[in-house]
Amino acid sequence: MKRILLADDNPGLRAALRLLLETRLEFELIVEARDMEHVLAQVEDSRPDCVILDWELPGRPIHERASVLRTLVPHLKVIAFSARPESKQTALEDGAEAFFSKSEPPIVILDMIQALCRQENESENFADSERTCPLDQGQDCTAEGGSLEEHTV
Repeated sequence: MKRILLADDNPGLRAALRLLLETRLEFELIVEARDMEHVLAQVEDSRPDCVILDWELPGRPIHERASVLRTLVPHLKVIAFSARPESKQTALEDGAEAFFSKSEPPIVILDMIQALCRQENESENFADSERTCPLDQGQDCTAEGGSLEEHTV
């Protein structure tokens, strides 16, 4: 079972994403973090397979986050997310394997997390800007509608 660290400074958003992950995917959510210093400590202690990281999380310069995390855990998959969709290019350029906006429908977010965190092949990368839905099988990934922000407690 893949182990995930979830990092966001908004407790309501963390709770909503945690609920989605625990009820819809077969992953072990091992820890949550509220700032980058907590993320670094938790990554070092718990050695997750995947970190879902609010790209604007307080602490540490944004451009070095993914590389610092991989110094601690080389195989770590970093999925960045933000309320600012314009952060996508920077996140991907700075080493995140994938990016989602907090305004994405939950099904898109879950599909991306599932596809990336289940990968065994380190060379595969979902950072391709043309690929917005990991299913990419002609299905409408926005079928469930809504957004993660709308599901925040």
